Amino acid sequence: MEPILGRQHRGHASRSVARLLAAQMLTHGLARLLLDGPLGEVSADDAERLAIELTGVLGEGLLERR
Repeated sequence: MEPILGRQHRGHASRSVARLLAAQMLTHGLARLLLDGPLGEVSADDAERLAIELTGVLGEGLLERR
């Protein structure tokens, strides 16, 4: 990870690398929350709805500002 993050901080890595890492972190974090139990018991339908809502929030944050 250091080579990617180091290049990102120096402005050499593309924005797509940062976006990919953000998406991976979000999905991994949600999976850990669902599997480790801090959210309590979550049905498959509720987990899917939560994943859709969270990825929507991420997508809005990645939109180009005008």
